[in-house]
Amino acid sequence: MASDAGLAAAKAGQVDLAFTYPNFSQQVPTGFTMVSLPTFDYRVISLPCQQPGAWEVDGKAVGNAVTSDRELRRAMALGVDRKQLVDQCLLGYGDVAFDAFDVFPWGVRAEENSLTDGDVEQARQILDAAGWATGADGMRAKGDLKASFTLHYPPTDPARQALAEGFKKQMQALGIDVQLDALDFTGIKENNRVNSVVLGGGKFTPYSVHNQLSSEGTREKGWLNIACCTNPTVEQNLTKALESTDTETANQHWRDALWDGETGGSILGDSPYIMCCYVRNNYFVRQGLDIGEQHLHPHDHFLHVIYNLNTWQVSS
Repeated sequence: MASDAGLAAAKAGQVDLAFTYPNFSQQVPTGFTMVSLPTFDYRVISLPCQQPGAWEVDGKAVGNAVTSDRELRRAMALGVDRKQLVDQCLLGYGDVAFDAFDVFPWGVRAEENSLTDGDVEQARQILDAAGWATGADGMRAKGDLKASFTLHYPPTDPARQALAEGFKKQMQALGIDVQLDALDFTGIKENNRVNSVVLGGGKFTPYSVHNQLSSEGTREKGWLNIACCTNPTVEQNLTKALESTDTETANQHWRDALWDGETGGSILGDSPYIMCCYVRNNYFVRQGLDIGEQHLHPHDHFLHVIYNLNTWQVSS
């Protein structure tokens, strides 16, 4: 159900459990409790890395004149205040992360790389050095090119909409104009290699790194590497990871694909995706219903809560 419909169904006593977005999470129906479960379900802002017309996918040219600037992407990735997005846009129901794979053995660790959340000063320095000058209106441009691009989000997901609005406001402070455009997933799929997207994902497999960064996905319509990031060194590390015969070696190559000390597909390198946070899955649960011990949820459209259904218990 949509979140508002789930709330109405819980209030009417028609369901025993209902998923809810943060904007409804404090409206706990009588006879229910609200349970907030951690996930590795990430939300990122994708940033097309190619110049306009670099190639075509299904007859449509890929690329974006603004987000193809690596230094602008890097500045945004450093300048975004993830904690503020979690606190204000998700009402605290999320966990700050700098990379979509932070929680995994193959991920990049912020504390190991001296990353600071919301580093606006460094972001401004990068933009200045890259030639993105601030005009009289406070917005940046490089010559005749204005620092402005479109960000899509699905209107049926209030959490993604809130993150898009919060991101837009934060980027204004950097002099970057983010134009928001709500589209259904069919419309987003048509434009996801030209414009930015509030993208969700998260599976317990390092192959997700391949899905995000491999050039194999850039020439086909869909959701693989929608940023169209192409980096030969990253590609080599992805191949080495797939060819590895033990987990430890494979994980090292997956990490190297994200950042090998010089380049990579994470915030430390090409910054094709700006990680915002891991969202939390919130549910209204009827009092007396025990949904058992839940493990860390993946990106599954809120269905994974029933993975242990055989252990659920009801008390009077």
